[in-house]
Amino acid sequence: MKTPVMIALTAALAAMLGTSPAAAQVQFTTLYNFTGEIPTGLALIGGALYGVTADTACGNVFELRPPAAPGEPWTLSVLYTFAGTPGDTGDACSPAGPLIRGAKGTLFGLTQSGGANGYGAMYELQPPASPGAAWAESVAYSFNSEPYEGAGPLASLLVNGPEGSFYVLCGYADGSLLQLLAPAAPVFTWTGALLSEIGNGADSLIAAAHGSLYGTTAFGGEAERGSVFQLAPPRAPGGAWTQTEIYSFNLAADNPNMLTLASDGTIYGTTYGTVPGWYAGIGEAYALTPPASPGQEWTYTALRSFPSAHPDTQLVLHNGNLYGALENPEGGAVFELQPPATPGGAWTTIFLHQFTNGQVPLDPLIVDQDGTIFGITGSLNSPPPATGTIFKIATGN
Repeated sequence: MKTPVMIALTAALAAMLGTSPAAAQVQFTTLYNFTGEIPTGLALIGGALYGVTADTACGNVFELRPPAAPGEPWTLSVLYTFAGTPGDTGDACSPAGPLIRGAKGTLFGLTQSGGANGYGAMYELQPPASPGAAWAESVAYSFNSEPYEGAGPLASLLVNGPEGSFYVLCGYADGSLLQLLAPAAPVFTWTGALLSEIGNGADSLIAAAHGSLYGTTAFGGEAERGSVFQLAPPRAPGGAWTQTEIYSFNLAADNPNMLTLASDGTIYGTTYGTVPGWYAGIGEAYALTPPASPGQEWTYTALRSFPSAHPDTQLVLHNGNLYGALENPEGGAVFELQPPATPGGAWTTIFLHQFTNGQVPLDPLIVDQDGTIFGITGSLNSPPPATGTIFKIATGN
């Protein structure tokens, strides 16, 4: 997440928020309020929401389960509290990023500290054998300072790889691709294999169906303002991955956030925008269309500019519409982008909810098959204690 910068909200944006044509169809609900901690890494698994907090001691993993009857409150349960203190070795500590579900209900996640070496870890949570019993946690993999992992994981996310493995960005060479390989038997341990040195501050990663990976860098590119890259796997086992820069950001739109890949190969993304006072950059939502033939350039299309607010999350694609969140002086907003009715037309922006209490939407939104949006917020610029929420927006889409 980029550092929040609060600048003036234009009258045009305020008017749009107040006169959204979808306002009558939108129902916003706060599912849970946190005090003293900020949630992150939200994931929707089996109808329940899972996430982590890292503000209390070493942090927690929680489950937020929907009610048995409509109108009743959602129920939060702490599945595991990490032991130790930040910076110590031993148990994983300071969880960040969304959980991923493995086989038989197992949950995997990353931490920024702890582990056997103190540089962060991938942890594994095993569900209880009977309802109400405790979950079992173990450190599946501990990141090292040598020879290639730097200070552990750079991006607070895991990406599914082949045969139960995971991809993660680590610190060597200013951003490198590490594959975490599952053990051949339960008595063995996970292992790490360096696949590629990306560089340029690589800070996000997504997987494509054909085995390639796409990601963003914080700098690099022609203007040193960030780039979008592709990593293609080797044709033969043990070969080198091929890295290709497919787009270089300029000073008008920079600081790219995490990408979204559509089934037709189009990449959607947002840029946070330059911090005011450095350059005149603004944030925007964009599309990158793949070339008609190999070797040609990708086509960049700006879908919506945000001159007075900063998009700060990955876009989510659902039924042809894009959903995202941004920061503004009052806190933040959740928006929807609807594609044009005819090719080449303008995308329609609808602001679904404005947070007016200083809360800022964090991390990617979740949109389920019914079009219901789930997300989290945090009080990034408020005095202690920290506060946060988990919310739901029913859109009817």
